[in-house]
Amino acid sequence: MSMEGIVKAVLGGNTIKICHPQFYDREKTLILADVKAPRLGTKDGEDEPWAFEAREFLRKKLIGKTIRFRVDYTVKETGMNYATIFLDDENINESVVEAGWGKVKDIKNQSDDYKKLIALQKAAEEQKIGVWSNSEKYAKQAKTEDPQALLKSFKGKTVDVIVEYVISGTALKVRLPTNEVVFMNLTGVYCPSTTKGKETQQKVAQPFSKEAKTHTEVRLLNRDVTVLFEGIDTPKKDKSKDGKDAKEQKEKTSNLHGSIIISVDENSDKPFTYQEELLMIGYVSVDERSAPKSKYAPRFRSAEQKAKNERKNLWVDYEPPKQSLHQSDTGFTARVLEVLSGDTLKIVKNDGQEEKISLSNIRTKKFISYTKKPEKKEASKQAEQKPESEQWAWEARELLRSKVAGKEIQVEVDYRRELGTEKKELRRFCTVLVNKKSVAVELVREGYAEVMKLKADEERSSAFDSLILAENEAIKRQKGLHGKKRAPQHPYTVVSGDAAGKLNKLLTGKSGNTKAVVEKILSASKFVLSLPNDASVVTFSLAGIAIPSSDKPLGKDLAEEAKQLTLISTSCRDVELVLEAEVDKASSLTGQMLINGKNYTNTLLEAGLAIVQPYAKRLKIFEELNEAEGKAKKAKKGVWKLEDHTVAFPERKKREQPEQEQKSKPVAQSFSVSHSRKTQTIRVTDFEDPITFYYQGSDVVEKLKTVEKLIAELNVAQLEALASATVGSVCLAQFTEDNSWYRAKVISVNNANAVVLYSDFGNSEEVAISTLKTIPAGNQLLTIPECAQKARLAFVKDHENLRFELETFLRETLMEGEWQLTVEYSDAGVNYVTLVQNGAKQEDNLNKQMIRSGLVFADKKLLLSEFKSVAKSYLEEQDFAISRRLNLWELGEIYGSDDDEY
Repeated sequence: MSMEGIVKAVLGGNTIKICHPQFYDREKTLILADVKAPRLGTKDGEDEPWAFEAREFLRKKLIGKTIRFRVDYTVKETGMNYATIFLDDENINESVVEAGWGKVKDIKNQSDDYKKLIALQKAAEEQKIGVWSNSEKYAKQAKTEDPQALLKSFKGKTVDVIVEYVISGTALKVRLPTNEVVFMNLTGVYCPSTTKGKETQQKVAQPFSKEAKTHTEVRLLNRDVTVLFEGIDTPKKDKSKDGKDAKEQKEKTSNLHGSIIISVDENSDKPFTYQEELLMIGYVSVDERSAPKSKYAPRFRSAEQKAKNERKNLWVDYEPPKQSLHQSDTGFTARVLEVLSGDTLKIVKNDGQEEKISLSNIRTKKFISYTKKPEKKEASKQAEQKPESEQWAWEARELLRSKVAGKEIQVEVDYRRELGTEKKELRRFCTVLVNKKSVAVELVREGYAEVMKLKADEERSSAFDSLILAENEAIKRQKGLHGKKRAPQHPYTVVSGDAAGKLNKLLTGKSGNTKAVVEKILSASKFVLSLPNDASVVTFSLAGIAIPSSDKPLGKDLAEEAKQLTLISTSCRDVELVLEAEVDKASSLTGQMLINGKNYTNTLLEAGLAIVQPYAKRLKIFEELNEAEGKAKKAKKGVWKLEDHTVAFPERKKREQPEQEQKSKPVAQSFSVSHSRKTQTIRVTDFEDPITFYYQGSDVVEKLKTVEKLIAELNVAQLEALASATVGSVCLAQFTEDNSWYRAKVISVNNANAVVLYSDFGNSEEVAISTLKTIPAGNQLLTIPECAQKARLAFVKDHENLRFELETFLRETLMEGEWQLTVEYSDAGVNYVTLVQNGAKQEDNLNKQMIRSGLVFADKKLLLSEFKSVAKSYLEEQDFAISRRLNLWELGEIYGSDDDEY
């Protein structure tokens, strides 16, 4: 009587393991009756010659197939079943012998089946095939000495392997194309395991560990699979110097990580990797420590979430966690006011609100701040030594400061946490990006911060995977916290009183400027600075100026504006000091502060948020300060907007009245203002430069169809080549992207090539002159007006520093949808226009938005001379960009206040 089973594993050239078709955990081992085959080696032994090839013959034929079998006899001592196996109508015992991969055992009682096996063996022996071959080119299992070298050769590549053994649902032994057998863990997933009980020491299976292993055996054991190797174990280095420990540690790091690819469609909703299959069933969970190694990590989390939502297996009692975020917790941009530690910042948002935030999912060592204002003591003020911060805390804070200082940061809010015991604080934890890069990742990569271990459902940073990879890299390279070296010491002395005078004398006696870091801002003109080269912390005041007083109603707003300007412009910055010979009455060092070479005192003066003091006449830069103040007077900025600016400075006598603004230069005669200001609907088609573009009006649809039809009626191949390609020549050109012919105009010639403008669309390209065709004389194509018109954005000027960013922004903004175009004026034959999105008000035009964003300058001279009625609204947008230090104005009004200086 024959029975059926599914071949679950092929253990050798004559041995298989089968399972019940419905109950995969019910297994039986079968050996081919009367057939012996070369044996595969055990863990420490070598394979017999041709053992691998014999196993492969049987594996490729049977694995995963349903077979019939007849147990011919069972050995009582071992319980081994010897059987005749059939795959459909094929007798596998006979096939193995016939192919030369098995030898027939010697027995006394010979049946007809046995005699047939003998005959088949004789034929194979005569043909010298299989084990009967005289060749010695049989496969030999190679030993793996260096998993790191293996990873280097295979990482990032898909490799076809054979799954030799299933250790658990996610741990395998695989045979590489090099015939090396290695351990491999599935990247990004954790499988419940079998552990020993504390009391009985018996193996106890965690929930679904057996099911996961059985599933993997049925799906993968002895199968050919495709693996993408992605990494290797990188546990923390054992600091023990014991050689034995080091050897054991080397064993621990020998496991490769990889993903098994089971689909050809990476964009499918169905599992693309085997990990996703296990996750969707609910047998495994995402392993946050290894998931970042795989580019499929987002798919893993999606698959896990699906199993959670359906309450499958591991997740039968799953309850979604409560989210800590509020509706208001959206992303925003900000500037850093103070770096409080390696993972905590004090920021100011664009709306002026200040907030303390921490970096998500990382922890740095405790940093002891020096930014507290030195206390006055009754006794003589002497240097005050502060306690030291913890190891690597200074480096963490310094790296963070260097990344965020003077830059606009993008903040993504990840979660909220309540901190403190006595004084409760609900703080937001965020991912902070500078130039689209996470500053937390940089801290972790340098070994200055550790990544917190999270539970499966804990809220996390959007850059969490990158944090894990960075930490693995830091551990591998023994950087910072993960190394054996101690951090350098950074003792700082808070200097005040008599000590401040002595330090000032020492510093002014040195050649060159004094390097400093802005630690805290006390007022618009007073700071706490650290001096890295002198291991000191001092207070410092800007010399020669007075700031509006906050005690008077008219001065209060200006004083706050000055403070905000100072906060945004100088917080956390590296600066240079030009010191005066004496300290002030409060024992503060005084002088000028240079940021990127520009005197910050001038910035305050140019903004009208400070005035020059009479005593400044003794300063070397008195004329420079007066010139900066003069700019603010001329532009009526800050205090100079007031009828009597001295009300903001009650301790000062009235100064001379501001000078009259210089008259604007006359505009060129080719200039003309559009009085009709008609509006039309258009679509932008291409750009000539960041603010010059081509567009099609909504009325060109029929015209384009006519042009297309006329070109189609021509036999272009038979047309004459363009006789002479000169600038302005009208012709037909073949566009390289679609090989279609369009009307074109030659705009430049370069030897055998010409740059042509496709006049109905506004785009251009360089083509060979020999490919251009002449439009026949009298053809209507010569009289139909061009469908694409050229225009420039009105009232704005671009700058080379931002031309790439500006054009990218405009292409992304304007090339989609329809816009309302209004011609404001013309110059040199080109219309200058404003653009408004459909449905928006004219006051909200794109031109103003660009000025407000600091992407362009307002054309101040033109506005004040020809468009006084709207000049104020455009210049207010520029003032906003300046006050927020946006893009072109990041470093303040470094371009001056005249258009000629832009």
